[in-house]
Amino acid sequence: MFKSKLFVLIRNLKKEEHKRVRNFIVSPYFNRKPELVKLYDYIIRLYPNFPSKKLDRKEVYKELFPAKGYDEKEITYMMSSLSQLIERYLGQRQYEQAEGLVIIHQMDALSKRGLNKHYSYKSRKVNHPSIKKNVNNSNHYYEALRFAEIKNEFFVLNGGDTYDPNLQYAIDNLDRFYYSKRLKLICEVEDRNRLMTEVYRYSSRGELLAFIENSGLLKLPIIKAYYHVLNLFISDNPDEHFQDLMNFIDANLAVLPHSDRSNILNYGINYGARKMSTNINPDFFAKKCLKAYLHGIGKGVFFENSYLSSFHFRNVIMLGLNLKEFEATHLFIERYGDDLEPSERKDLLKYCLAELCYAQKNYDKALDHLREIAYNKDKYYQLDAKLMQTRIYFDKGEEDPLDSLLSSFRLFLTRNKKFPKKKIQASLNYCKLLMRIMRKNRANKEKIRADIEKKELLVNKRWLLEALEKSLSDEE
Repeated sequence: MFKSKLFVLIRNLKKEEHKRVRNFIVSPYFNRKPELVKLYDYIIRLYPNFPSKKLDRKEVYKELFPAKGYDEKEITYMMSSLSQLIERYLGQRQYEQAEGLVIIHQMDALSKRGLNKHYSYKSRKVNHPSIKKNVNNSNHYYEALRFAEIKNEFFVLNGGDTYDPNLQYAIDNLDRFYYSKRLKLICEVEDRNRLMTEVYRYSSRGELLAFIENSGLLKLPIIKAYYHVLNLFISDNPDEHFQDLMNFIDANLAVLPHSDRSNILNYGINYGARKMSTNINPDFFAKKCLKAYLHGIGKGVFFENSYLSSFHFRNVIMLGLNLKEFEATHLFIERYGDDLEPSERKDLLKYCLAELCYAQKNYDKALDHLREIAYNKDKYYQLDAKLMQTRIYFDKGEEDPLDSLLSSFRLFLTRNKKFPKKKIQASLNYCKLLMRIMRKNRANKEKIRADIEKKELLVNKRWLLEALEKSLSDEE
């Protein structure tokens, strides 16, 4: 049972959900098999350790039915039925949290049964601010569409033969729902198409943009945001849309639905990162990205389960260091370090402090921080920590420690299977090129430079080019 679908479902439940799930299971409307309640109670009693011996099927069956012989078919059927109940609970719970949609479905049922007084009460409740929130996303527009449709149907069913504004309201919200959803999906299509050989297709791009530009839909924040995002991919002047998007984010992030904030910020930041790598005014794009990151984090974006994403935390650090904003970067580490997930907080902070010290050319202090990192958790930044050590030894001119580190690091990379293959290969290519640079063969300078520039999978490419120049200038 330990690897069963049922156990995976139950282990995924939060402790505070256990009672709610049990209330759902004991309800005779959803379940009329008391043995499923006994099975659920038995497994939950094993929380949080869930010892595997206690979850052996025969052991479970013996606990549930001590007077009966083991029946493999029965325990399998019970596990399947309980899994379906828990899945139904998860769907029911999500449905109930969409309070506006629940009431809209109730209105629809009441209207079709001719319960006009009950319908009118529910209709007024939907108009109440606690239900009809000011949320401008496609789900909100869909609820507004359905609400207007049902009111219009009620109007017709009760003999209405005059102008009903709800029909116009339905049409308007159909446009809002359709175009906000379509824009969002097309942005995802364009983003994926950058990286895939088999591309996604869609029709009428020009007509889509023309309609949006001429219909007044750009007044809606969510549509305006994704309109600029799409133009990052398809416009002849994407940099203009990048600036418009970043200005829009700066002024309107708070009015966007929370579920779209990180999505839209990521599109803008990723575009800026791609522009930085082209060496065309990189500081301009770095400043825009850093500002967007700080604004987003200040609004609670990039947090997962109440913890700040380590990936985005480190990105802020690297942007700050690239802009040589050392004091501001140190203040950011102090301000948000405690918001990192506890299990990786210590090592990641040591790594980021090492990056800060390295950027300030305080190499010895950087090495002190790196030595305090536990290199046994296979975190992505631990590869970068080793790479930083090689740069420090090179910059300090300590060739013997560098040679030893490169040899051990290459062996580590070839044996490691837990990091992404491309990351490992890019690091191996770096090690090979750095070892060629260390030989200080002036005759091979241009060949090494060409190899660095053409190599696609390569970390620290800019630094390697600088190291190549430095190694040969030191010989003069």
